[in-house]
Amino acid sequence: MSGGKVAAIVVAIVVVAVGAAIGAGWWWLRAHKDELQRTGKESFRDGAHYGIGKDANACVVEAERRLRHVGSSPVSSSVSSVSFDGILGEAANKVFLEGCLKASTMPPSFCDGVPKRDDMTASVRWLSTKCATLGDAREPCTRLLGAVQERCEAPR
Repeated sequence: MSGGKVAAIVVAIVVVAVGAAIGAGWWWLRAHKDELQRTGKESFRDGAHYGIGKDANACVVEAERRLRHVGSSPVSSSVSSVSFDGILGEAANKVFLEGCLKASTMPPSFCDGVPKRDDMTASVRWLSTKCATLGDAREPCTRLLGAVQERCEAPR
């Protein structure tokens, strides 16, 4: 068999595999759409409930605490007991933080030094520094704290 035929077969196999993965992902999202929407709404509501009477810094600390439990046993708090798992758990926790930040009191200096999301270099530097300050240098922390950037960019 010539090199061209082998390459064509390999490309065809890759295309079929990628297509199958996309199809499986689409099917899974359709099958779990209602559950994902419900989890998002519950996470936002739980965050908003937690944020009442607290400042935004308390929201960040609580969301980071919850993030440390993603993929493990349920996270219990005074608000709820939610089981997190993988990237979906991270997403639910980010929505929790968004709800909390919206309901909490924003200290005047909370957004000082927080770069806009479209300033990639400053964002990477700020996210890395902030996560290190929180004692969590993992990538999920940087994704979580994107909610802080979003909140600081939003009109008050």
